[in-house]
Amino acid sequence: TSLDREEPPFLPRGRRALADTYSSLLELARDVATAPDGDELLLRAATRAAELAGASAAAVAIVRPGQRRGIRARRTAGGWQYEPASFPGPHSILQHVLTTASPYICNDTATDPRADQEAARRLGITNCLCVPLRGTDGSVFGTVFLTNKLGRVPFNQQDQRLALAFADLAAAALQRAEALAAARQDACAAEALLRALAPVHGALGGNETLARTLREAAVALQVETAMLALVDGDGVVRPVAAYPPDPTAPLVSPSFDRLIERVAASGKPLLVDEPAPESATPGLSPEQRSLAAVPIRMEAGQVIGVIAMRSAPGRPLTHRQHHLLEVVAHHVASLVQHAAFPGASAR
Repeated sequence: TSLDREEPPFLPRGRRALADTYSSLLELARDVATAPDGDELLLRAATRAAELAGASAAAVAIVRPGQRRGIRARRTAGGWQYEPASFPGPHSILQHVLTTASPYICNDTATDPRADQEAARRLGITNCLCVPLRGTDGSVFGTVFLTNKLGRVPFNQQDQRLALAFADLAAAALQRAEALAAARQDACAAEALLRALAPVHGALGGNETLARTLREAAVALQVETAMLALVDGDGVVRPVAAYPPDPTAPLVSPSFDRLIERVAASGKPLLVDEPAPESATPGLSPEQRSLAAVPIRMEAGQVIGVIAMRSAPGRPLTHRQHHLLEVVAHHVASLVQHAAFPGASAR
């Protein structure tokens, strides 16, 4: 029909072929998304990517600072074989795709300047197609790398279009799996922290309970210093407990005090890098610390205090530690609500 003739040349001929192709794409992506864990998800993604593109092998790799993991699926006479994905050097096709966020087709690895020719000879790769794994924010966190198109034909624009669509669906599934795994780890860490704090509840009284709670939390979160402050009847934020408890030790910096005041006033949690001291030698980078503070709220929502922590040198606080600090603040609010603490008022 005239409509069929108007289809772009890189799409399959005819509407039925087009519908079948994208139906297969969605079916394969659904199979990937239902994988029970991250490793199985990578394995399925590599297998389904190769099936969709008609490639002899495919590797799905996650590449982030401090994290490189992936799986390569390869067709054999007896079925699929799996092995860890390899990560070539900084001038490779994979690195080019990670840097530019653009797909790349190489139909002759022997002559392409970006091809890792040693790896290509070792693995028997003659042609390849690499597309980015793109997060919901547009950032690239990995690649899908297809090698050796079956039938001794080159990869084309149709292969690239399908690979990009599949990679976007696989990236969404991978990010969802990572978010679920992180949520489970957060829940386990919160449960462990509350178990550590539980013996303190009811064992002491007044500010002594808060001081012990702060100490247990600081040790569990592996921070250098911590402070718990409550809002007094005049609306002034006053420290009631500190870690370490030695009153002669330099516990906090001015930026730490300002952070507590800021969080008490705004009622919003903060996680920030601590500014370098003015006395620091220009040109030198002291080991960075970070600061976190969260408000202590009663059930009605009013802020009655702040709990803040400062990381050890060179060990910035993570978002998970910040989340756990919120768990501690909720626990402290519960302690205050069920007992009379001197100076605890709402701001």
